[in-house]
Amino acid sequence: MHINRISPELSAGASGKGVAGVGSDYFQQLLETHMRSPVPVEAPGALAGVMASSPVDPALKVAALELSDRAVADLESYQQGLGNLDLKSKDLEPHVAALEERVIGLLELREQLPPDEPLARVIDRVCTSCYLETVKYRRGDYSV
Repeated sequence: MHINRISPELSAGASGKGVAGVGSDYFQQLLETHMRSPVPVEAPGALAGVMASSPVDPALKVAALELSDRAVADLESYQQGLGNLDLKSKDLEPHVAALEERVIGLLELREQLPPDEPLARVIDRVCTSCYLETVKYRRGDYSV
């Protein structure tokens, strides 16, 4: 099947003129005109978001992850201490002091991370858990 005419504007004749009687020179001229025209610049607001989200230093991420991991390990150790009925509350003091130190270290690292960094949310959750446990201990919730 051979189609000679698609619509009144388009013709597929053998003359080499594909669109409305326009030859291939027309497309070459159109391309050259487009290449010479200035490229539209994006709005400064659109670029501000890209420039503001600079990559985070990998060493900072590693340090934050390691300290978060140690804090979670301290929380687990503290939990095991709470479960041991042979321990007095004063015996848990080293665990609580370690948790407090981890929170201080994590908060220092947290300040260096951008707010939209997913690792920042992880640090927030770890710090919150550690802080709540230390507050409960300090106010005497677990004293025996």
